[in-house]
Amino acid sequence: MKLFESIVREGPLTVIPEPENVRVPLSCHRPEIKCGQRIARGIHIGGGHYVPISGTVTEVHPTYVCIRADETSQPTPKELNRLSGEALQTALNEMGANIPLGSVQTLIVNGVEPDPGVTAFSHMLNEFSQIIQLGISTAQSLLAPSRTVLALENGAPQTIEGCESVFIESGYPNGLDPLVAKAVTGKENPDDAVVLSVGQLFEIGIIMDAGLPCDKTVVTCNDTDFVVTVGTSVGEVLKAANQTVNDGDAVVLGGLMRGQAAHSLLQGVSKDTYGLFIVPKGQYPPVEDSPCIGCGECISVCPARIDPATISGYAEFRMYEKCRMHGIDACMECGMCGFFCISRRPLLQYIRLAKQHLTQADVCDPIDKGEG
Repeated sequence: MKLFESIVREGPLTVIPEPENVRVPLSCHRPEIKCGQRIARGIHIGGGHYVPISGTVTEVHPTYVCIRADETSQPTPKELNRLSGEALQTALNEMGANIPLGSVQTLIVNGVEPDPGVTAFSHMLNEFSQIIQLGISTAQSLLAPSRTVLALENGAPQTIEGCESVFIESGYPNGLDPLVAKAVTGKENPDDAVVLSVGQLFEIGIIMDAGLPCDKTVVTCNDTDFVVTVGTSVGEVLKAANQTVNDGDAVVLGGLMRGQAAHSLLQGVSKDTYGLFIVPKGQYPPVEDSPCIGCGECISVCPARIDPATISGYAEFRMYEKCRMHGIDACMECGMCGFFCISRRPLLQYIRLAKQHLTQADVCDPIDKGEG
């Protein structure tokens, strides 16, 4: 894997036909629909996930919902063009797009690819420029920025009307939102700036155009960028890309640095999936729970300047509050620590585990043990 080399993808996007069956991931949220129910596209399933096709629910599981295409249920679009301000922001949030409310000084459109080997964002800027522009104008109407910036990698040819182009130094992880914000504003975690990726603006544009939650994503797979319906199985995308999975291979949803392994070829892609990769067996040394040898490699490459070794050690032994004390909230989840770890420890996975537990602790009510 080349972390510091840019890839340019040319030609039209390849559209994978809408499947007859979709499996929408739920991330362990409680489903709000029932098996056998006929539902229209756009209905909320649970946890910010929405029905991508009209049809009949054939299976409900804590981590996914299966739907078979059916022409009997047709969606009712919302007329979002008549809304503005807080009403528009609320409507967008209800359809899965998250835009903060309130004025900002700078709106940053992050057009830098999120992971090595991914070209979905640059391809979307070329092929879906009108949708992206609609997303930007919607964000501008809500945030009222005095400056709108399009952040691109050095040498990128894309432009957007009404956006000032700022070029970011090539190489991963320079395209991550916090680092892009620093490069554009000169400040770390600026309070007066909001960063929205091309993927987020694509979603907002789709919602504004259709009046329904976004049901498409653009996925890089085997040197090709595909337009994919949310819930399409990993196996179908790999088949369209002429990819074969062999015993012992790992299939990664997302990027090779920040993605997560698919548990099955039946697993569906989500609206946030921008890449699909096969890691052949034996290509990289296996990750294992080896002890930290204290080499400091993870610290030296961490863009957030935290100590991944210490944080992951606390996470390994369920000392999650200690993780917070050592700055886990500053972690960008770039995966650089695990990539360079000599012991091949699953540092990013430990950090994500700790973040999940800390989030649950923050949002869940403490148990009332009573008095006496």
